[in-house]
Amino acid sequence: LAAYLALRPPISDDDDDGNGNNGGGNGNGNNGGEIGEPRPRLFAATVKTRTVRVDGGEPRVYRFDEALATSFNVVLGFISSFFGIGGGFLRTPILVAVFGFPVRVAAATSLFALAFYGGAGAITHGALGHIEPFPMLLFGGAGLAIGGQVGARISGRIKGVWVIRMLLVVALGLGIRLIWQGAFG
Repeated sequence: LAAYLALRPPISDDDDDGNGNNGGGNGNGNNGGEIGEPRPRLFAATVKTRTVRVDGGEPRVYRFDEALATSFNVVLGFISSFFGIGGGFLRTPILVAVFGFPVRVAAATSLFALAFYGGAGAITHGALGHIEPFPMLLFGGAGLAIGGQVGARISGRIKGVWVIRMLLVVALGLGIRLIWQGAFG
């Protein structure tokens, strides 16, 4: 995924070229003037077109395949609950690269989804006795609430292309760390 994001057509600093195309292109090399097609298509009937305004700017139009998105979410929900990770570092680049979401919409969508699958995973782990309610749940929740507010405000001031670049650095760092731990214990 990191290699795909690094080699795909660049995302403009505004996440949009002004013509409704957010840098994803339409899959045929034409990156201007047309609405980007989702890549790949699972079912044509589930491809939806959305229009959003980010920061009160011009409307941005993008398309995505809801059936394929549901499939990705099932896999990401499993990975997140199984490994105890938020999954945003996986979901956000997938939403941008595969589904053509504008970067800020992808980040917000990822956080919104986290509330549901993270809550379901936490309730399940709590029922199984895997969670210490105090002090970890209390202090961890407070830290996440404060950090989430700060992160959302800062990301609104950074251009989308830099958000993706920072996410790639984090994903690369995590990958190197996991490989190191797996190889050397």
